[in-house]
Amino acid sequence: MPDKIPLQVEHFGPNRSSLRIALVSETYPPEINGIAYSVSRMVQGLQSRGHEISLIRPRNKRTDIPLVGERFAETLVAKGPLSLSKHLKLGLPAKDELSHLWSIRRPDLIHIATEGPLGWSALKTARKLKIPSISDFRTKFYSQHQQPGVKWLRGAVMAYMRKFHNSSQCTMVPTSELKRELSALGFHNLEVVPRGVDTDLFSPDKRSSILRSSWGVDEKTLVLLYITQGNKDKYLKWVIKAIKLAKQNNSYFKLVVIGNSKSKLSHKPIQDDVITVNELAETDWASYFASADLLLSPGINDGLSHKVIEAMASGLPILTHNNISTSHLLINNVNSLVVHQEDESSFLATFNKAISNPQSLKEMGNKARQTAMSYEWSYVVERIENIFQTISSQLMN
Repeated sequence: MPDKIPLQVEHFGPNRSSLRIALVSETYPPEINGIAYSVSRMVQGLQSRGHEISLIRPRNKRTDIPLVGERFAETLVAKGPLSLSKHLKLGLPAKDELSHLWSIRRPDLIHIATEGPLGWSALKTARKLKIPSISDFRTKFYSQHQQPGVKWLRGAVMAYMRKFHNSSQCTMVPTSELKRELSALGFHNLEVVPRGVDTDLFSPDKRSSILRSSWGVDEKTLVLLYITQGNKDKYLKWVIKAIKLAKQNNSYFKLVVIGNSKSKLSHKPIQDDVITVNELAETDWASYFASADLLLSPGINDGLSHKVIEAMASGLPILTHNNISTSHLLINNVNSLVVHQEDESSFLATFNKAISNPQSLKEMGNKARQTAMSYEWSYVVERIENIFQTISSQLMN
């Protein structure tokens, strides 16, 4: 049964010791993906709480210069040829570099955000130097398209992932449901740390009449938002059918599709009702979410799961199917519309009912915002800090 309990944070008081944390990630801004964003927010949050961060990441381009600042220093390593996506290329193993770096300035603990070659070499180095390590199962790193549950973990991939995470002292996972599934598969020492959201940036206050006007709509028009999932997006056909259904019911609506040049609508009968936007700049997401009225997401891959909490913080309700990565956030007919079976007919039936009651969507959006407030980044970073402090103190005693 989905875990509907908001994030619970234990408060241990203000007298916490400052830690020297080495954070290893195969991706980091300016790369655009959910992992990079989450790691950057973790860095900012831990720095603000007085911890020293040493970030180890692949070099994005030859001209990259490692940043050094107060309680922060970067080490850039080689990036390999293997790419998981346009915005996510794996780093090369860097065992010798890491051994040298951590022997000179030994961290209190090492956090490994990604399970690629760089992450694996960081784990091996941590074990060799007897430095506590914490890994992160916050994304299905080797899965291009997330499936319900963890059924994609099979064979060699399963063995690698289990060995990887069980080699650390603790593995952070985003939901209680995923923790239960991974535990049953032999993963140990799992701690739940939900995805965070910037509730100041993503807010209903970012609703823009200027943006809506550019879409050719007024406040009486229902704006539907859809984020494409690559150039073989089967759910786009579902959304197109939903739009045709809305036209038959004489609903006043506009569909805004956010995607890329490979995700084009070719159905001429609905073109007048559709606005297409190629890859949206990160700075524009907040106003797009707040200016829409319903997010259509029949299926959620891992690249989109962090967008769900951002949409909710913006006061935007979502129509989606039940998914392990977001089920802890979504309460059907309260802060969202959840189709429990991933099939087209159920999605269309729920959509048809939803657009007939715009006031209900506004109420769900308000509830979605309330839910998101429990996942504000400051609370999530405090949870991470508590885990880091606990692991560090256990190994010191």
